[in-house]
Amino acid sequence: MELNEFTQKLEIELKNNPKFAQYESAVEDKYGIKELRLKKHSNGFTAQLALSVALRVYEDADHNMETVIDTMLAAYDRQEKFTKNHVTLMAQLPYWNNVKDKIIPRLVNTEKMKDSLVAYPHIDLDIGISVTYSIIIDRYTAIVITKDKLKEWQISEALLHSTALVNLYMQDYSILSINEQMNDFLDKIEPNHKAELKLQNDDGTPSMYILGRTKDQPLGASEILNPAIMNEIRQKLGDFYILPSSIHEVIIVPKVPDYTPELLKSLIERSNRCVGTSEILSENVLAWDGSKLVTIL
Repeated sequence: MELNEFTQKLEIELKNNPKFAQYESAVEDKYGIKELRLKKHSNGFTAQLALSVALRVYEDADHNMETVIDTMLAAYDRQEKFTKNHVTLMAQLPYWNNVKDKIIPRLVNTEKMKDSLVAYPHIDLDIGISVTYSIIIDRYTAIVITKDKLKEWQISEALLHSTALVNLYMQDYSILSINEQMNDFLDKIEPNHKAELKLQNDDGTPSMYILGRTKDQPLGASEILNPAIMNEIRQKLGDFYILPSSIHEVIIVPKVPDYTPELLKSLIERSNRCVGTSEILSENVLAWDGSKLVTIL
């Protein structure tokens, strides 16, 4: 279906569907991009929703317009919630006690981020990775903490580091097998899902696991800083490799003959080509030796 034809159908829904009764709505064309503008009567919040995305939803849902409506209204709610959270947090930023519980470690590639690290409080690990710190707003957004912010808060880097680690240790995490990842995409997996850790899948192939924070939470690679998680994995899998696939998650691989360090390094290189430079964590295969992170290759 062409976008213009879909837009005409949607405009009919805007007039007749009771779900839009609490909104002022209009289709707009900005710089050649068609958008639906929704403004809620009760609070005046306005969101713009791309109609090209709505058309894809319509086609994927077998031309079910009700699915499109629900999807668009859910997108509106997410934008509204994000904006409220952002405004609230911006007001809290000047005050350490208001934001300290939202701070977690953010791992970055030391070499690739060396210019930015000048402005950030950080700790360089001997595996080519540095620990910086972020304030989590929601699952899409995190604010990196600068040295200027520490001066404003009048706290030390040591206090910032210990606070971020305590928050990390207290928060839940998730670990999915590669085979479970598709169910995760389909929202069939609990946010804090813990896969049964084993050396092989049911079909006899060697297993792989994705470790991160709970579902949809950013900066999940920081979980490798938690010795309790690392030792729990080691207890169940024995020696294992860590593939730093991005700053948001890592891949856990049992140390078995099928997975040589050379093969795993090639997987990391391939993964790094799929993410932005600022999200590349490392080019190296890592491991946990029982007490610390080490570089294997």
